[in-house]
Amino acid sequence: MRISTAEWAAQGLRAILDRQASVADAQHQVSSGLRVERAGDDPVAFAAIQRLEQDLSTTDQYQQNIASARQTLGAEEAVLQQVTELLQSVRQLNIQAGDGALDAGSRRALATEVRTRVDELVARLNQQNAQGEYLFAGYQSHRQPFAKDATGHYQFEGDQGVRELEVAPGVRTAVSHSGAALFGAVLEPRDPTVAADAANTGTLIASAVAVAEQAALDASALSSTSWRIEFGAGPSYQVIDQGTGLPIAVDQPEGHGVGPIPYASGQRVEFSGINIELSGAPNPGDRLLVTPGSQTQQSLPNIVAGLADALEQVADGAIDELEFQERLADALIGVDQGLAHVDRARGQIGGRLNGLDSIEASNADWQIATQETLTALKEVDFAEAVSRLNLESVALQAAQQSYVRTMNLSLFNFLR
Repeated sequence: MRISTAEWAAQGLRAILDRQASVADAQHQVSSGLRVERAGDDPVAFAAIQRLEQDLSTTDQYQQNIASARQTLGAEEAVLQQVTELLQSVRQLNIQAGDGALDAGSRRALATEVRTRVDELVARLNQQNAQGEYLFAGYQSHRQPFAKDATGHYQFEGDQGVRELEVAPGVRTAVSHSGAALFGAVLEPRDPTVAADAANTGTLIASAVAVAEQAALDASALSSTSWRIEFGAGPSYQVIDQGTGLPIAVDQPEGHGVGPIPYASGQRVEFSGINIELSGAPNPGDRLLVTPGSQTQQSLPNIVAGLADALEQVADGAIDELEFQERLADALIGVDQGLAHVDRARGQIGGRLNGLDSIEASNADWQIATQETLTALKEVDFAEAVSRLNLESVALQAAQQSYVRTMNLSLFNFLR
């Protein structure tokens, strides 16, 4: 088989070009520090690199979300601290207003101060963050959450939504509280009622009804919808739970008892947090029906504004002292409930911030481990790369020398 001189030259040239390409590739790896830059360098490693880089990018976004969540929660915590201080100030004003020695002018002055606290409170509840979003508006973050309606009452204009951010794969953290639940759903105190049975034949009446202990009334109302006071011979009475038909304990100076309990006109009957003053002469079989009253929800600004209203009305003589004291007690209960709501929310914020710290540290550890894996896949081993460059350079020189020698071979050299 004959091999022409041209073919021989072409083979030698191809060998040189292949070696030059190998040297150039080795030089590029040494200069760039990268072993894999395209799929052709190492298909399996290239696919892994693409996936890991995407994962790192996603985790970077998680870390940014954590920073954003921490900023939003910090702003909310600062506002709630201010709300706590305002409510504590209102509470002190409420207690001060209960002083029977205050004259009308002093009560009007207190009403003015309470109105100022209402304005300050509403301003805090309508607080915005650095992005101009209302903190307590739910998903309606660009809508002012608390505003006055045509009647002068404050209404919540946001929604029940709680904004969240994803901070790790499958992990979302709440970064807000809805003002509806936090400030707009404060339960008003129950107002129990007493009604005489239509079949009563005596002169018994309930002359005054008051709440002696709101917490006890709320607890009793969970299991009992109403009670009846039944009178017997003596006269005597028992308080019966309408649901079970069984007598319940009644508070007496000498202790609790289910009776029958001796009755005397003008005495007070106290049970399940309710205090009723009775007068008149009942006949055996007479009854009184007692209901605990329903609980309605009221917004915190309206509760504080109601305190100012009560101060102005008692100063103007529109309500008597007894009603005024009852409204003071109701306002105090509402303020205390508001403080409890805020304290609970602040505790939740603290828990969320602690959780963010833990997740952020976990994300950072994962980033470090992933970056190490990525480096091992992507970057070159310089010792191995330099050795390969030297080897390819030697191979190139050998190919060049072989080509030169081969091309110098000629039959005429043997005929000289």
